[in-house]
Amino acid sequence: MNGTRPEHGPGGPDEHGHGPGGDDFTAAATYLGVTEAALTTQLQAGKTLAQVAAATSGKSAAGLIDALVAHETTELDAAVTAGTITQARRDAMVPNLKARFTALVNGTRPAHDDHGPGFERATAPASSTHI
Repeated sequence: MNGTRPEHGPGGPDEHGHGPGGDDFTAAATYLGVTEAALTTQLQAGKTLAQVAAATSGKSAAGLIDALVAHETTELDAAVTAGTITQARRDAMVPNLKARFTALVNGTRPAHDDHGPGFERATAPASSTHI
């Protein structure tokens, strides 16, 4: 989808780290070598994360997807260590990360669940349905 940005809009991250200032968004900006503000501006201008990556020297949509999967996997591992999720829950989530981040980066909408990464349209109201 064009105009994609992290879930929950300018209100900030949810408990899963999505949203401007959220760690998934921060990981995307870090991989791309841009500030979160610059990335938000590009997404609000109608670009997808894949388009931003393609326009960034030395970066690619595939690299961004890999970086986001690695980041999320590290977070899930830390959550297991901290005891906030079970190993079984982590193991159930990891196989879906690549497909979910691929959809996110390419601007498509995967089936929604409450545990995967997600961004919403930059122009959508904060109360809109999330990925």
